[in-house]
Amino acid sequence: MNGERPCSKCGIRKPPEGFHQRRPGGRRDGRRSECIDCHNQARLRAKRSKADRLEALDWRTTAPVIPCPKNRVPGSEGRFWSPEERFWQMTEPGDNGCILWTGSRHPRPQSPGKFYGRFSAGRGSRYAHRYAYGLAHGKIPDQFHVHHTCRNSLCVNPEHLQALSETAHHQVSVAALKTHCPHGHLYDEQNTIRRRGSRFCRTCKAISSAAGNAKRAEKRRAKRLKAAQEVKCGHRDE
Repeated sequence: MNGERPCSKCGIRKPPEGFHQRRPGGRRDGRRSECIDCHNQARLRAKRSKADRLEALDWRTTAPVIPCPKNRVPGSEGRFWSPEERFWQMTEPGDNGCILWTGSRHPRPQSPGKFYGRFSAGRGSRYAHRYAYGLAHGKIPDQFHVHHTCRNSLCVNPEHLQALSETAHHQVSVAALKTHCPHGHLYDEQNTIRRRGSRFCRTCKAISSAAGNAKRAEKRRAKRLKAAQEVKCGHRDE
């Protein structure tokens, strides 16, 4: 009737106007198989907010037990390992009281040759040290970093983890352990300028400012000399 056909999703017969038109001249010209209503509902389900995605991927520390064959407890018929049990099975004791992660690893940004642990539970994966901190201390505050007090990025011991703000985390990071600037000047209370969580050498700043002032003074002197020569040449022509 009037070109009506059923939708591939809901099965309701609708006229051609109830289906999206594909791009003319494309690989699959014509009308889509799903109706406009089903297509819009699918797009709404896909458009989850960023906060919800972060809650599901990063802050969520409790996840349902996944009935996967690889998660089955040996010697049992219907029991599966919980995410927390699977997590601690991927660890081993290390030096200085560290609990080292032996599972999947992810390279650390801006730190070649160093890695963070990755753990999958529920939806997606997250950093292993953040998951361990969540198990012991609960939800991590927004915009906070989890700092390793032992300086071992693969350690997941909750006693070695500390939640810090971005500024505080930068101040205790590896960069903050440097005692001298790239030009060899000591980072002490008198020679250090702190701004927005970063450190700057006061001596280097003074040298740079002096060089800039000298360069500008030289340009002004050359400009005055040139103007004086032009005036002198003008008098001679007269």
